Amino acid sequence: MKLLTIQQLGKQYQKKEWALRNIHLEIQEGEFLVLIGPSGCGKSTLLRLIAGLEESTEGEILFHSENKDIAMVFQNYTLYPHMTAYENMAFPLKMKSWTSREIQNKIAEIADTLEIRNLLQRKPNELSGGQKQRVALGRAMVREANIFLFDEALANLDANLRSQMRYELLSLQKKIKKTFIYVTHDQIEAMTMADRIVVMKEGQIEQIGSPKEIYLNPQTGFVARFLGNPAMNFLVREEYILGIRPEDILITEEKKKESFLFLVEFSEFLGTHSYLHGIVENTPFLIEIPIQAEYKKGETLFLDFPLTKRYYFDITTERRIPLSRIQQSKESD
Repeated sequence: MKLLTIQQLGKQYQKKEWALRNIHLEIQEGEFLVLIGPSGCGKSTLLRLIAGLEESTEGEILFHSENKDIAMVFQNYTLYPHMTAYENMAFPLKMKSWTSREIQNKIAEIADTLEIRNLLQRKPNELSGGQKQRVALGRAMVREANIFLFDEALANLDANLRSQMRYELLSLQKKIKKTFIYVTHDQIEAMTMADRIVVMKEGQIEQIGSPKEIYLNPQTGFVARFLGNPAMNFLVREEYILGIRPEDILITEEKKKESFLFLVEFSEFLGTHSYLHGIVENTPFLIEIPIQAEYKKGETLFLDFPLTKRYYFDITTERRIPLSRIQQSKESD
């Protein structure tokens, strides 16, 4: 069921370049939607427009639910330093004139869900980064919002805690069955948490799809480069760009008709797998290899790119070119 419809949305600041332009998006009830893109792509601006913190220059945002309450969780937590965790969580309820008993019961319920009951009497300077984030989330949850917005919410946490909080956020969203709209530049967060990903570039949407759809079927060269760790390899041709992911490349013992020559630079062991760095056609290249494989610097290998694993992009627009069109072009030559 549709919760939000965004139509032809645009935002321009002081008649300068457009921060957002021609945004069309439908957001479903109960989904975990992730907005991802490089810094300055407009993802945080879009979030602020949804939250009502800024007005759009053009277009509209339509709500399809009577409950239009939106809660937002920021990167810097925005907790009041002079208040305890309990007082921070109680603040929005006091603004709604809830009774002390109602506030107490609601905070107890949310604190149990987030497992922060033992933190309620502490002030922000007595909390760790992860604890502050839970309290900030609790303050948002007490409002019984229908939509939760997260702007780089885990960016200030260390890698281990960020991984833990990803799991906790995802588990919470499935438990309360509310819509989460999450802004990040971290592709791991996007790939592991999202029901759908919205990839943005320079104020516009490049592609929308599930993590698997985005990864396996990127519609532009930008999406192919941005999503994937490590990134896709690219080789430039006269009329198109050829892309292939490191895990899809085969090493062959003999040279074939369409083999690619690979000059070994160094290997990278990562425990469960290894990567081999090298050069193909004067271009840095990366291939995934078995952990037991060993190659020396300066060694030459022959690479095979399976036809079904290749990606082709227009050299001018970077839009995806169907494999069938490439095959037809080769047959006509």
